[in-house]
Order: sequence, then structure tokens, then C-alpha cells
Amino acid sequence: MVCLCVAFSAVRGSLSPEVLLELNGFHEDGLTWLGGVFTQARTDGSIDSVQDPVSEAVATLALVEGAHLMARAAVDVARFDAAISMLRSRLETV
Repeated sequence: MVCLCVAFSAVRGSLSPEVLLELNGFHEDGLTWLGGVFTQARTDGSIDSVQDPVSEAVATLALVEGAHLMARAAVDVARFDAAISMLRSRLETV
């Protein structure tokens, strides 16, 4: 199973302008939320070494969506699990 947002991102060239607008809005909403999470983590020290919350948010979303696509293409959920495990270990350092 693949996330609808990830699936749409992979075929964005065939999407209508209206769907692209919604897709981009979804990404922006996610980045805004993640940016807030990383800002709070930098403030309270709950995640070690947060330098730029916006960059952290972009990198996190890219990792999750990219891992999803790799796992789907390889028909190997272990690839997704490995990427998420690495991300979780970084987030659980404090």
C-alpha cells in the first residue's frame, strides 16, 4: 500500500492544476507542522542538535516519502523500516 500523497507526488505530471494545488498545500501543511515540532524540540532540548527547524522538516518529509517510494518499488517494506528506524533513533537521542 502506498500513501496517496506519495503516489500523487510520483505522478504529478499527470495531475490537474487543482490536484497539484491540494498536493502542494498538503506538503506545506506537513512542513509547517514538522517545523513547529522541530522548533519546540530545539527550544526544550527534546531532540538533540536541531539547528534549523525548517531544514529538519524538509529533510524528514523527504526521508519518509523517499523511503516509502523505495520500499514500494523494491516490494520490500524492510527498506522503509530501516529508514524510519534511523530517523527514530535520531529523534530519540535525548
